[in-house]
Amino acid sequence: MIPLIASGYHTELLSSDELAAMPLPELRLWCYRTGRYGLVTRELVDWLHQIIAGRNAIEVGSGQGDLGFHLQIPMTDSAIQSTGWVRFLYDLMKQTATDPPPDVERMDAQAALAK
Repeated sequence: MIPLIASGYHTELLSSDELAAMPLPELRLWCYRTGRYGLVTRELVDWLHQIIAGRNAIEVGSGQGDLGFHLQIPMTDSAIQSTGWVRFLYDLMKQTATDPPPDVERMDAQAALAK
């Protein structure tokens, strides 16, 4: 069983034990097909909530936005992987490019930090 998508775009929040119990080849294939370059765990979100401690935060380079979604913070990504020649290169490499969902604001890192 692979992670299910919650809310139409983002992964369910699973513990590291739940992820570790999944067959690795299936999990790798699912990540490849959905353009996921990292898996968010319940432990990571809990730890980051402690670090953020109610302050303002923004996720820069969100990709599919799973981390920011579970932290309930604004998410940004340049979406460069889904455009022009970069998309072409990913296609040549047979690598899935990220295509951020609508709740990830499309802007580069400099613009995100200025925001």
